[in-house]
Parts: sequence; structure tokens; C-alpha cells
Amino acid sequence: MTTKTDKKKSLKTFTVHETDMKVVRHLKKAILSYKHLENMLNILLKTELDKIYEKEIIEDRDYSMFNLLLNPTIMKAVLSNTNGAEKTKDNIALVNDYFKDNELFKNAKEMGYILNDKNISMIVRRLSKDWNNIFDKRTEFFANPSAFTGVPQFPSAKKIAKIHQYSIPMEQDKFSLKRKNVLGLTVFKRMIYTRFRTNDYVSSKTIKSMTVSLSNGNIYYNFNYEVPKQDKVKKVQKVAGGDVGVINTLSLFIDDDKTQSLIVSGSPFIKYNSYFNKQLAKLNIELSKNVIEYKTIVKKDKTTVEIPVAYNSIGRSLKKQRSQLHENRNRYFDSEMNKISKKVLTYLQLNKVSDLVISTNLCKAKEDGSIEMRKKTKQKFYQIPFGKMLNLLKTKGSEFGICVVDKDEAYTSKTSCLTRNVNDNQARKALNITVTPNDLNGNRGAKGNKLGRGMYKDKELNKVFNSDLNGAANHIKVGFPKTDLSVYKTNLWKVCNPIKIKSTNDFDLFLNQIVKVNSRGYLTDCRTFEQDDQIFSSL
Repeated sequence: MTTKTDKKKSLKTFTVHETDMKVVRHLKKAILSYKHLENMLNILLKTELDKIYEKEIIEDRDYSMFNLLLNPTIMKAVLSNTNGAEKTKDNIALVNDYFKDNELFKNAKEMGYILNDKNISMIVRRLSKDWNNIFDKRTEFFANPSAFTGVPQFPSAKKIAKIHQYSIPMEQDKFSLKRKNVLGLTVFKRMIYTRFRTNDYVSSKTIKSMTVSLSNGNIYYNFNYEVPKQDKVKKVQKVAGGDVGVINTLSLFIDDDKTQSLIVSGSPFIKYNSYFNKQLAKLNIELSKNVIEYKTIVKKDKTTVEIPVAYNSIGRSLKKQRSQLHENRNRYFDSEMNKISKKVLTYLQLNKVSDLVISTNLCKAKEDGSIEMRKKTKQKFYQIPFGKMLNLLKTKGSEFGICVVDKDEAYTSKTSCLTRNVNDNQARKALNITVTPNDLNGNRGAKGNKLGRGMYKDKELNKVFNSDLNGAANHIKVGFPKTDLSVYKTNLWKVCNPIKIKSTNDFDLFLNQIVKVNSRGYLTDCRTFEQDDQIFSSL
């Protein structure tokens, strides 16, 4: 839903988890009712579209009724059994008369009558957006089929039993926060109430709208609230580069001669992901023992495979456990990535950084699978949501006065940041000129070889330093092209001795120490390497 806001204000979201099971059951029933209504509308739309496509001559095709089914104002009145306004009453009567003998349409009207009319219009808006997107994609497909893996398919009805993720938007007059520690929600045309433990936090914000979401049997409230936009203050440009990876979640290099580099360890995520996979494997083994019915399907390569379609009571219980396991994982990574992104931006703000350069290739590589690594490492890479952290850095950056940009990271990890300019190698790539080892002037270490994983050796200087920080420094050169390498050569410690953050708690302690130092009269960006080392060694 689009909310009009002041030009000097922006919208943010926070989420609250509902724990009252009575309320959860009630809201789950309501959400699935809206999904059921959406399913019925999708079937009506698909049936109407088939009738249209039966006519071979394009000029004879009439989309008027199809478009009326995607009109939020018209369908709100139709499904709520109202006559509508003067301008729309004729179209409303036309829809009712057209589907008067359609049993599915009658069922949709019965369902719509017990649901909130404003929420119905929002569901129709969502449908309209989805269908229009598919039409646009199909147009692109027929213009350039090679860019797609297949013909984009129109939205279809989904079995209610298989719905694990769905949400319904709530208008301002459909929820209430007026009573202390109580949230009121209007569903099924009556208001229900639930205890709201974060009322003090909510009361300090200007709530514009909210969404009730279902996720693997859990209910969440997503509140959209207004925050004033910070006026842009002109400041001296100071750039940082960020390199994302599995072992080191984020490596930061700040382009000055005073601030120590920082690495956020990925060890907690690797451990949690390993635990998740072990628990999931155990559940899947037990689940396979409690299948009572299989279905044989034929794959595209003409091979057949049996998939389970029904379970006994133990199997159904195990399925719920598996869904909750996935939900707990999603919560963990959502929480941790939010914390890390906020703390990283805080650290950059304390060091008066104005711009942060990150990679634009990472998420693309995850989407198209164009990445070469060992099976075990690839599993970690694909399961840990780095993209979420990068998106959070972009969205939160403006709050901290930091501009976050993403750039092509080609050759940033292979080229020495001390003695070569990565921009030259990217230019060679663009001109289809072979990039030689001399152009890179160094090589990365790997697990098992003499140099070792995480290390980079510059051939010209004969120096060994951190490979992730080498990549982060090269990101700066890509985002803000520079040829002056003297800062990098004379400050070798910046790529050799990073501050290593092992957990979000360690990050909190470290940031608190910086604030304490600042309060005693020291400027953060004027600290020496020795001061930074003393701060972190005291943790």
C-alpha cells in the first residue's frame, strides 16, 4: 500500500510477534479466508482470460469484464453486496448480472460479505499488480525468449493447506492502539484485542499503517511509521569499502591512514547453519518413515519420481516441527543481519565515513548459480542471506548520513590493492583483453596450500596480507577511481591487522568503547592503530 507522507518524512517498519495462541488461531483463520477469496478471484480471472483467448482474431477480444474483475473499487462493492457510488453502480450491476449463474462467484460474494471491504480492495489491488506484472513479463518474453527459462505463467490458485506465507494489509481505521498495552484489530467485521507489550515503543511513533502476516503458523504485526528525513549535511568525503564472504561476513577498509580495518566473523552463522541442516536432516529421515501415500510425477527429462502427499498423525506433527525449524532460522538471520547492518553503519558514522562501496555481484551470483566453489562452501554461501544484509545497509544508510553504492566486483579479490589498479583490469575485461597474472600482481591463498586461506601475497612487494581486506580496498577504487596507491603502500597495517568481531555482543562492547573514548575528548577518526588495538584487547 502506498502511503502519502511529507517530503521531509520517510516510512520505516518494525515487527511484533503475536504469542497469544487464541489470537493466533483467530487471525490465521482470517488470513486464510482472504487467501481463499484471492484463490476464487484468480480462478474467475483465468476462466475469463481463457474465454478471451478462444477468439483467434485479436480485434475481437473483449477485455472489459476481465478489467472489471481487477478494479478494486468495483470488486469491493460487488463482494460486499453494496450498490456503490453513482459513477460505478452500472459496472457493479454489469458484473453481478454477468456472473449471476456462476457458483464460484456466489461463494466469493458470501466470503466477501463476512470480510472487511477495505481489505478486499487491497487484495484486488495486489491481484491487479500481479497479473499486470505477468502480462509485462510475457511481452518481454515474446520479444526476447532467450532471456527467460520459460513462458511466464499467470497467477493460479494455491491449496490453502500449503499456504505458509501470506499477509493482509490493515487500514488505519481497522486497528487501534489507543488503549494502553492493548492492540485492537478488526477482522471478520468485529474487533478483537490482544496484549501489546511494546506499547511504549509504539506510542512514540506515528503509525501510518500495518500488515498482519502469517509465516509458518506464526503471526506477526508489521507496523509502518514515519521518521523525519535527515537534512543532508555537506561533509568531507571519506570512503569505505566492504567485502562480503562466508568465513568473514563483512570486511571493512576505510580510506584513510588512521582508522584500523574491521572484519565481522561469519563463524556464528556457519555454526547455526550447520546445526539447522543437521536438525533438518534428522526430521526428514523421521518424516519419511511416516508417509502413508505417495504420488508419482513425471519430470521434464521423462524420469519419474515419487513424492509424499499424505502422512500419519506423527508425520503431520513432524511437518509442523519442520516448519517451525525454518521459521526459527528465518527469525535468527533477520535479527542478526539487522543488528550487523546497524552496527556497521554506526561504526562508519563514528569514523565520519560518507560513502560505502559494496559488491553488486553477490546476489546475482546466488540467483544464477554462476559461482565456482566446493559443495560444502556453496551450501553455506547459498543458505546464509548475505543479500538481506546488503539491502539493509542500503536502506538504513541514509539514516546515518552514509551513501551506500554497489559496484561491479570483477577482479577486486584477484588484483593487488597495493601495486595494481583494479580499474585497469576491469577495462581490459570490457575490451575482451586477456588479464594476465602480471596484471594482477599477486595471488590468493587457499586451504591446504603454503600461503593459507584468507591470505594474499603481493609478488612485487613480497608481502602477505588479508585477502578480504584486499578486496574491500579495491572496491573503493572501483567506486571512486583513484591511482594514488601511496596510502596503501605506506599503511600496510591497514590490510594486515584488522579488528576482528566474533559476535554481535562483541560488536556492542567495541562500539561502546569507542563512544567512551570520544566522550573523553578523543576524535574517532584521529585514533592511532595502537589506541584501537588497546580498546579491542580490553574486551
